[in-house]
Amino acid sequence: MINIYGQEVMEQMENIGMGWDRELDLVKTAHEMEMFCLEYAFTPEEARKIAEVGCPAISSHVGSTVGGARGAKTAITLDDAVRISQEIFDAARDVNPDIILFAHGGPMKGPKEVQYVLDNTNAQGFIGGSAAERMPIEKQSELQLRNTKHLNQKLKKRRKNGRKKTKNHCRGYV
Repeated sequence: MINIYGQEVMEQMENIGMGWDRELDLVKTAHEMEMFCLEYAFTPEEARKIAEVGCPAISSHVGSTVGGARGAKTAITLDDAVRISQEIFDAARDVNPDIILFAHGGPMKGPKEVQYVLDNTNAQGFIGGSAAERMPIEKQSELQLRNTKHLNQKLKKRRKNGRKKTKNHCRGYV
């Protein structure tokens, strides 16, 4: 997962003993202690290494999720996400045919996109992240704000019609 922060951060983390190799050691130790863990893989090579240390579950990570107010502005196509995810899955399954496979990120921003990836890869599940938490909240917040916008219009109309200003303890003078 450390790879999400980019090459420069990865190098700095390696220099202080907290890099990718250390992360793999942690996954290996967890496996030896019979703990369940899941690891993200960004490339087939990473997937192979993760499977080699005994991780029982892996998720492709094809970039930050697009969409919403704060989502990634650029992303790979859905077909590229399918191709990359399947390459990651194939590499992991070459090592461990029983490894559990999940998909995550990039253009997988909603149920339709997730279903497309599930239908076109060996993924057994999906890790939601922003698609499951941030974007639905953003949509509901925007809807709520749109639904209350008319209240401001009523206040403006009252002022225009000469209503006296009154003290509103929650909002100051209206």
